[in-house]
Amino acid sequence: MIHELLAVRTAKKYVKNYNDESDALMQAHREAMDCRDCEDFLQLGIDAFQWIMAADCKVRLALKDGNFEEFESQQAVLEILARLWLQPRKYAEHWIQTQQQAGNEPDHVVLFRKCCLEMAAIVESFEALPETEMTAALQSLQDYALDEFEHDQAVPLDHWYLHKSAIAIESMHNA
Repeated sequence: MIHELLAVRTAKKYVKNYNDESDALMQAHREAMDCRDCEDFLQLGIDAFQWIMAADCKVRLALKDGNFEEFESQQAVLEILARLWLQPRKYAEHWIQTQQQAGNEPDHVVLFRKCCLEMAAIVESFEALPETEMTAALQSLQDYALDEFEHDQAVPLDHWYLHKSAIAIESMHNA
């Protein structure tokens, strides 16, 4: 009988440890899943950005081929999409900050922020320029992207940003 009491006491200790650990593990799991959800959300933004850029290339190719009517209607849609893309930015930045404060570093932060800067510059150019004008930096970037697109060469997004950054730096030095 004493042996059974020892077994019961041991079982109680194991059950307590199991319960204690499950609480801590579930909390860690929730935090890890929140970080994963944040990463997935950032990736959704990156993917949407890349689709907008790909669509913009197709629309500009239509213009280059003389399809002016198609260009105007599709360009208006792309402008709306660009503005809509920026709307969740504050939410995403808050989520990134929350993750970083918890000691997590979500994947995709650097690339997401590059996309944000690029999209903000694009939207700013809509507001700052008459419809028929384009800054030299945007024109150069457009020409580069169209050339790459026409030759069926996939332009890695990081390479595209390096090219854009070089244009921006050059523009600042020339100003």
